[in-house]
Parts: sequence; C-alpha cells; structure tokens
Amino acid sequence: MAFSWTCHCIGEPEHVDSARKRGTEREGALLGICRGASPFAGSGAKCAANGPTVKQTQVGFGDPPKFRVEVQNNCPMCPVINVHVECGSFNQSLVSPRLLKVVDRNDCVVGGGLPLPPLQKLSFTYSHSKYSLNPSSWDFQCE
Repeated sequence: MAFSWTCHCIGEPEHVDSARKRGTEREGALLGICRGASPFAGSGAKCAANGPTVKQTQVGFGDPPKFRVEVQNNCPMCPVINVHVECGSFNQSLVSPRLLKVVDRNDCVVGGGLPLPPLQKLSFTYSHSKYSLNPSSWDFQCE
C-alpha cells in the first residue's frame, strides 16, 4: 500500500530557533508542524509525494538472519517528525527504543519522534526473522 500525505506550513515561532540553540530540539520539534491538509495548501505541499520510506536489507545470513533498516526522509524541503511505522509484533529487545520504540501492537515510532532532516536516513540493525515495517503516519516540520 502506498502512502502519500500533503501538508502545509503553519509557521515556526522565533522561540523555536532559540530553543534549538539551547539544545532543546525536542521541544522545538513540537511547534511549526506541517500537518495533513488540502493538496493545494501552502509550501509544505512540496513534500506531499516525498513521504518517508523504510528499506530493509538482509546483511547477515545466519540463524537468525540480520537486517539493516533505513528510514529515509525523501522530502528535500522539510524535516519529517513523528514517523510511525506498522511493525507487527516487533520485539523491543531487538533494538534500542531511541531508534525504534514499540508504542503498541503494530505501532512503532522512529527516532523518538524527533526530526529527521531533509533527505537524511536513520538506520539500525536487528537479528530476527524479517518484520514488515511500513510507514503509517508522519508530519513535516517546515521552517
């Protein structure tokens, strides 16, 4: 199933930039969000066809096999935040919750929900039979 989201920027207050300079990126990430909207809304619509993707590559062939997972922000304009993936019954003990946290059955959040910059990847590995990991929801954070 393909996912595409459209968003518009609702702006980022000046205090968010100062929060970033103080190292409180997480607090700043909660403001200035591009949320799902009409396909004709604002500048964040440039990200509509560029939602995050998850790529898995088998890198170990033992028992159990080892997989490298790359979550990529494909938008060239805006960071993506609050990336959730459908993750089935993913076992939290396989990877640090800072990288992929099981929130509920079939719901995991990537990177603690923190911003993934434009065109950047977050990657991790796990050793287990292959889990199906598919993006289910996300927001764009436009400057």
